[in-house]
Amino acid sequence: MTRPVTPPGEKHRLAAAKKLCELQTAALALGALAVARIDVRTPNPLNGIGAGSRIALSRQRKRQRQLAALVVRGALRGRAVLPCVVHVRRVAPSSGLDPHDSLPASLKSIVDGIADALGLASDRDARVRWVYAQRRGVPGEHAVEVEVWPMGEGSR
Repeated sequence: MTRPVTPPGEKHRLAAAKKLCELQTAALALGALAVARIDVRTPNPLNGIGAGSRIALSRQRKRQRQLAALVVRGALRGRAVLPCVVHVRRVAPSSGLDPHDSLPASLKSIVDGIADALGLASDRDARVRWVYAQRRGVPGEHAVEVEVWPMGEGSR
């Protein structure tokens, strides 16, 4: 009897899914209002536009914003959550971006989509505090994890 062979890419996907389930369970148990994962690459836009045109880059950002809005709206399930603290965590196999300027810049389209899902005109609304983080993922894993927490005195 032979054992089924799991393709290498599938192993990484399963490991990422397991990690997400653990994060979701822990966050929701601690009182998070919503937890979502958006499988998307978030390159550093401060490194130039690369070989692509500005039009292609604009399309990519628009798709990321729409995807983030759709996924977070689904996770919120129509609940009113303002005021809140939104944790946005970039997951990539690399060692990470500069947390001061590159990390927020790479997540800008995602943050704009989350603001859309929350019904905000801008991500500058005082009712929302944004917290940026990043973690190393398994090889081939590119995603953004979003947690929405109620804002209180002991906000995370």
